[in-house]
Amino acid sequence: MVAHWRDVMMAIPDGAAALIISHSGDIETALVACFPDADHAAWGGQFKPCEGARLVFDGDPPRFIEVSILRETGA
Repeated sequence: MVAHWRDVMMAIPDGAAALIISHSGDIETALVACFPDADHAAWGGQFKPCEGARLVFDGDPPRFIEVSILRETGA
């Protein structure tokens, strides 16, 4: 999954964004692989429908450098 995300990011121009839709269970595992040293407990439990994460991909070599967890607020 992480390799697929990386391949998508490598294929788009600088400054562009990509939307990848996944299922709960798959996305959490891939996020942990992208950010092994993060405080995973702070991310909360499994994602619910319409929840996910925004990732920043940058650097040399290119890699995922930032994650923002996006949760349903009920608003």
